[in-house]
Amino acid sequence: MGTAVVGTLVAVLVTSQLPAGTWSDGLVESFFRGERITYALLAVVVGIVTAWGALSLTDSRTVEEPFSEVTDIDHATTTRA
Repeated sequence: MGTAVVGTLVAVLVTSQLPAGTWSDGLVESFFRGERITYALLAVVVGIVTAWGALSLTDSRTVEEPFSEVTDIDHATTTRA
């Protein structure tokens, strides 16, 4: 998903802001530097969301539902005569 987001942003930038034709070496370097910064920021956002999700997990061995005893009706056996 990160590549799609960054790719879309780059496409918008290229079609609206950057000059047509051959780019200078400085412009190419600036473009790639901006792309690296964008990916780094996206990685930080993903890390924050991942950490938040991990911290919100609970112990999977606990049950929030109250314990109910099994009754004879739940496990009725049939007897053949």
